[in-house]
Amino acid sequence: MKYFAFVQHVLIKSNEKKTLSTLIKLFLCRKSTFVEYLNIAPSNMPGRLQFFVSIETKSYNGIDAASNVHRVLQFIINYTVEAKYIFRVTGEAKVIAIYEVEDDSDVNMVTSQIMQIGPFNVICTPLTSFESWGLHLGQPVVPAERKLSEKNVVWFEVSLENNDLSVGQFQDMWKQKVFTISNQRHSGYEIEIFKILGERKLYVFSCKKGSNDWESHMRQLPIEDNLYRKTKLVTQMY
Repeated sequence: MKYFAFVQHVLIKSNEKKTLSTLIKLFLCRKSTFVEYLNIAPSNMPGRLQFFVSIETKSYNGIDAASNVHRVLQFIINYTVEAKYIFRVTGEAKVIAIYEVEDDSDVNMVTSQIMQIGPFNVICTPLTSFESWGLHLGQPVVPAERKLSEKNVVWFEVSLENNDLSVGQFQDMWKQKVFTISNQRHSGYEIEIFKILGERKLYVFSCKKGSNDWESHMRQLPIEDNLYRKTKLVTQMY
């Protein structure tokens, strides 16, 4: 299936119609690219861009907010540009998604189509991956072995915007945290972290283990209480 998706991607990008024999030649000449496509996770592929997309809706023209959320979810789930993660924010008429794309035009298409569905408030925020950020800090991070696997997830913001730290102090502080979080992630904790591009803010998503309550789970994360902002529970949509 991945091979056919790869070929379809190439054809769409090149806008060409090819016969079966040409497709075979395409596979042979692009064998190394195809092998990379099968074995490298999207977040590790060079040149990919990450975006956080927030879609908030309300009732309008007699259509209730719940129906609008359902329409947005169905569009995102079925659209050709695949989201890495899709969440519905618990108790709110809001959907958030994480995209990893090769070109920002892919996200432009997504947001444009969503705004055609209805008068939604769409906000797109560029991100830096946890792995890329670790390299910038001089603390290489081994990619997570798996994505968030649970349906129920906690999402919160970590902010150092109000802390009077120099660039050097900021980097020293977070270099250690990157190391600690990376170790926790590989010891069984499911944590996804994205840095907001150009800001001292992070978006963190995490699944709790076993029967722990959310408060106990968050206390086990290597982040001080005073750094948490805007904690929400979200439901992962597959």
